[in-house]
Amino acid sequence: MRRWNSLIITLGLAGSFGVAFAAGRLLRAPHQPAEIRNTRASGTQVAELPAVTLPGTATDASPGAEPETQGFSLFETVYGLVRSQYVDNLPDKNKMAHGSVRAMLSSLDDPHSTFVEASSRQLMEQEGKGILSGIGAALMIRGAKQDGFTDYRVTVVAPIAGSPAAAAGLKPGDTVQKIDGRYVFGHSPLLAYNRILQRWQDRDVTDEEVEKVRKSTKARIENGMAYRDAELLLRGDRAAVKSDAAKEVAKKDRFNITVLRAGKSIDVPVTLSQTKIESVTVQPVNASTVLLKIPFFAETAGKDVRSALAASTGKNVIVDLRGNPGGDIEAGQSVAGALAGPGPFCVEIGQKGARQTLKTTGNALKLGKVVVLADRGTASVSEALTLCLMERRQAAVVGQTTFGDGLLQGLYTLDDGSGFTLNVGTLAGKSRGWAGTGLAPTVPIAAGIAQPAVLAKAVQALGGGK
Repeated sequence: MRRWNSLIITLGLAGSFGVAFAAGRLLRAPHQPAEIRNTRASGTQVAELPAVTLPGTATDASPGAEPETQGFSLFETVYGLVRSQYVDNLPDKNKMAHGSVRAMLSSLDDPHSTFVEASSRQLMEQEGKGILSGIGAALMIRGAKQDGFTDYRVTVVAPIAGSPAAAAGLKPGDTVQKIDGRYVFGHSPLLAYNRILQRWQDRDVTDEEVEKVRKSTKARIENGMAYRDAELLLRGDRAAVKSDAAKEVAKKDRFNITVLRAGKSIDVPVTLSQTKIESVTVQPVNASTVLLKIPFFAETAGKDVRSALAASTGKNVIVDLRGNPGGDIEAGQSVAGALAGPGPFCVEIGQKGARQTLKTTGNALKLGKVVVLADRGTASVSEALTLCLMERRQAAVVGQTTFGDGLLQGLYTLDDGSGFTLNVGTLAGKSRGWAGTGLAPTVPIAAGIAQPAVLAKAVQALGGGK
């Protein structure tokens, strides 16, 4: 599950093929205007974005034109030649536009910026409302450098309580190696084969070693799938998978996945179904302290937190963000407003390092002390709230180091129902960021400690809860 912000923008596609290159609020080309609007916002308010502009025609380009304009001119030249010279029937404009969007996003070499089919976009919007399909786990693509190229892996951020992923025992940080016995590769298998061929030419490896890699590469190509197909399967978006191997698995409701955990491969049986994320809950810990459990930042999280705390008697609050993979950033801003009052929530670091402070929304509730429970499944917006409460409420953090997801994504919707995600920035606090490293607890405790002992540590961190 992607943890994008609430920016969802609709882009016209069918009327102008060049619109396939539009990139929402980041577009800057000064030509024919076309309005782009924000179709989702917190609560019932819909904020209209100012008009931006879309690229013009090839006649606008000249040898001295800006590189961006020259790029559009090149594209339009090729498109014009394809339309006028290609010998067979052309596909419809939407299909060609989808291809251009895929190619442009692929050129970014960013696994978090990708074209999504209509079915995928609909699932993403459902996730924003707290409904997960597939195995019911928040997932993230993480890359690691390997032999000169990047190997991308589908990584479990957090299994959602009550989901098939939780029932199967998946853990935050698990990386997917196989699905139904089929390899999941995070790079072209030919890269490793080409690499060893180069070493063979230099006489650094034997014929036997080359043959071993050749057989492994052949097996992966014939019985494997790319990481994007694997992610789609696990998220329940069976209609969008591309490879034959993924299509075969998509026919099943239950299969095994092989995950890498602490250096060991583990087979886990999972089922595809739909999981409704639990709502915000409050329960008493002692006479003066309550446990506020926020399992996910759905769009209504701010309102739910206010309602739940208003009905409680305790003033000290233990904010339980364990296993919370994030969600809607505006929901996080609203929750922070209730717990910390008006002021900074986090900093968005965008294009060319531009920094924008995101503010909390709403007034603070009358609360006592605050402490946070966090673990390896605390990610994204949850990490932003954790650091906000540390910086502004001097809240202690009890638990384990958080996941380390500081990405901020926009979900852009094309008018045929498809769309694309775009990495538009990273999040940080006033004092530091957490992307890739996570936030270390101020009161560390081992994973797997029983709930009464965890709450006792949290009450102790509050100063006894008195």
